[in-house]
Amino acid sequence: MPPRVSFLLPVYNEQEHLGESLASIAAQEYPPHLIEVLVADGNSTDGTLEIVQAFRKVNPHLAVEVIANPSRNTSVGRNLCLRRATGELVMNFSGHAVARPNLLAVLTGKLANLPTE
Repeated sequence: MPPRVSFLLPVYNEQEHLGESLASIAAQEYPPHLIEVLVADGNSTDGTLEIVQAFRKVNPHLAVEVIANPSRNTSVGRNLCLRRATGELVMNFSGHAVARPNLLAVLTGKLANLPTE
């Protein structure tokens, strides 16, 4: 079985790009029950959280969690996500990154074929 993957998204005021970023995660050619999306929000004031909430409603098959990141520090946000991550693998992502639909399938396939010793 393919591994569970946690996407780590530290964000702050990503309204302009976050919808496209989240849509690219939802469009992965990968079992949706094996994808987790962790969004560390730095107290956004531009509608970022509303985009995440709308995404949750349209994609109930994906695990999506919002984590408070009052520091607004990207590294702190990433670490907050990492602490909550349940995936065997983590994707260091962002609110303005866009993934090709085959990203997880290709990467997990390559990892599965690496020698173990």
